[in-house]
Amino acid sequence: MSKDKASRRESILEGIRQGRILRIDFLGDSITQGCGFVSRQEGYPDLLLGKMKQMAGHDRFRIYNHAVGGATAAGGAGRIHWCERGASSPDLSFVMFGLNDVHLSGSADDYAHHLGTMMNRLKRLGSAVVLLGPTPFPAREAAVHSFSLRASREAARAGVDFVDCLKPFYQGGRLPEGLLWPDGIHLTARGHRVLADWIWNQLQSM
Repeated sequence: MSKDKASRRESILEGIRQGRILRIDFLGDSITQGCGFVSRQEGYPDLLLGKMKQMAGHDRFRIYNHAVGGATAAGGAGRIHWCERGASSPDLSFVMFGLNDVHLSGSADDYAHHLGTMMNRLKRLGSAVVLLGPTPFPAREAAVHSFSLRASREAARAGVDFVDCLKPFYQGGRLPEGLLWPDGIHLTARGHRVLADWIWNQLQSM
C-alpha cells in the first residue's frame, strides 16, 4: 500500500480515537440493513460501532444506516442525497452493493459507474469512504467474484480504500456451513460477526 493511503487510514483511526469521526453513514442492501434476518444489534454495522466505541472510549457516535433491502448500486446512487440529511455531513461512510446487481444480471459497467458516483459524492461532502465488496452468493459465485474485483478497481480509481468481503468466508477454500441463511444470500448472526471482525481487522492493517 502506498504511503499516502497508509496515512489516510491512520488518520481515520486517529479520528475515531480522538473524537473527530462522530457521524458514520452506511449505504447498502439487505446485508447492511439486516431485513429481519438478524437483529440490528447482530448486524455488522452495529458490531463495527461497538469496536469503535471501545477504541474511542465514548458513545457519542451518530449512525445513519441508509441501506434498503433489494437495492442495487443504481438505487444507492439515487439515494446518496440521504447522506446530506441532518445538521452535519458524514465523517466516515461505508458503501456495500453488488449482490442485487448480480442477482438481476446487471451490467458490471453500470455497477462500477454508480459506485463511482457514490464515492465521489461522499468525498465532496468531506467524508472518508470505505468501499466494501459484496458478500458470498454461492449460486452466482463467479459473477460475485467478478463484481468484487470491479469494485476494487473503482475504489482505486476514486482514491478510497477497499475491503474484499469474500475473503473471510473462503479462507479455508470453501464456504463453511452456518454463515448464510438457507436462501444462500443473507448472512446469519455468525456470518455478520465474521464480516465485522474482518472489516475491522482490515481497517487496522491498512
